[in-house]
Amino acid sequence: MRDNKCKRITNVGFILVLFVVGMLMTGVNVKASETSDLDFRGGPYTYNNIDFMIIDHKGMRANITDGTKCTSSNLNLEELQYINDYSKTKAELFGEAEWTAYVQKIDKNAFKGNKKIKKITGNFIDLDTIGDGAFQGMSNLKEIDLSYTASLSIGKNAFAGDKKLKVVKLDMVSLKSIGKNAFKGTPSGIKFVLYCDHDDEELDMSGKAVKREQKRFKKYKKTLTKMLKKSGAKNPKIVSYLDD
Repeated sequence: MRDNKCKRITNVGFILVLFVVGMLMTGVNVKASETSDLDFRGGPYTYNNIDFMIIDHKGMRANITDGTKCTSSNLNLEELQYINDYSKTKAELFGEAEWTAYVQKIDKNAFKGNKKIKKITGNFIDLDTIGDGAFQGMSNLKEIDLSYTASLSIGKNAFAGDKKLKVVKLDMVSLKSIGKNAFKGTPSGIKFVLYCDHDDEELDMSGKAVKREQKRFKKYKKTLTKMLKKSGAKNPKIVSYLDD
């Protein structure tokens, strides 16, 4: 009896596996929430001429390795979407699988020397590392929004030589460190806009709430000023998102 029961369970499991594989191989799109049991780790994969690796297949988190060929002037990196084109990737094993990944790391020199990108935005809630020289020498980068990060470290020379970079938006609480010369060679008077935890922005910003945010800003302004001393930023202007 026990052996028969085990055989039946095995057969049912085998049939389910065949069913899922069959759906994938017939071109059924698979969203990120449905790929949690598939291991997409590795790569490289490509989205918008940006190469990335999957480093956490459960949360579909990605490491951007090369964005030097990206031609988008206004680049939104909130999501990296991938639709398999039967190229040299693991996804070809799963048919026309479509999924979304979220940026956790931007590799060393990933966008170095890119001349096309002018603005970078995105809900970078998973981003924790900007590697050394990641955005170095981007001759047309004017603004980057990092205000939605939960915990962020910026590497050495990360924005060095970005001669047109005028605005950097940061989260007050999440910024952990800024590497040496990270902003060396950026314009004098570069503006850093400090945001609070974005959940607070949904509150009624009047009376006590505004005073609380102003007090927090003064505290984090001092912290950021110390960080920027080694970053090479000349005469940085630090403002609150309340005043921007």
